[in-house]
Amino acid sequence: MNRGAREQAGSIVTALSVGLLAWAALVSTPCAAADVELPMRKAGLWDVRMGITGGGVPTMVVQHCTDAATDKDLRSLYSPLTRETCDNHDISKTATGYTGTRTCKRDDGTVTDTRFELTGDFQSAYQAHLLSRPPDASPEDAPSSDMTLSAKYLGPCKSGQEPGDIIMMAGMKINIRDVMKMREKVRTERANNSN
Repeated sequence: MNRGAREQAGSIVTALSVGLLAWAALVSTPCAAADVELPMRKAGLWDVRMGITGGGVPTMVVQHCTDAATDKDLRSLYSPLTRETCDNHDISKTATGYTGTRTCKRDDGTVTDTRFELTGDFQSAYQAHLLSRPPDASPEDAPSSDMTLSAKYLGPCKSGQEPGDIIMMAGMKINIRDVMKMREKVRTERANNSN
């Protein structure tokens, strides 16, 4: 894989990790209270819009063809994609959805506290708002990350689409399983190049 292809693969994986898999981060979080279980999305095609406040990053729009098995895979794949370990999970059911916090430590030692709100029925739509800060930050400090995600169910997946397919803004289609393979290949190449 040449350098340009590696960088493009890395950019795609990073964008997908930050945005689309924010949903997986929320639903894969083990709950302190055993009676809180976050819902699975309805199988079919979802329009997913992700925005990060500040930094001039444009809203990312993708369509995601999914089914129960794909969403289950996303739940188990979340942690390896973002290379972070999360603990101190606290999730509560609210009148409109769910709220929670978690503390995550990345491989580079960076620790963040993330507070999230999740609303919607997961059958026709859902929304998420995630605010992340260093653990020693004051609530008055600007967050290190402020991300919103909004998803709308469009109907059954289109002809030629299969569960796991992600259709990006430019029409590029990639399957989440291929993303995982690319991610592993990039990691292996980086490890080999650093030796």
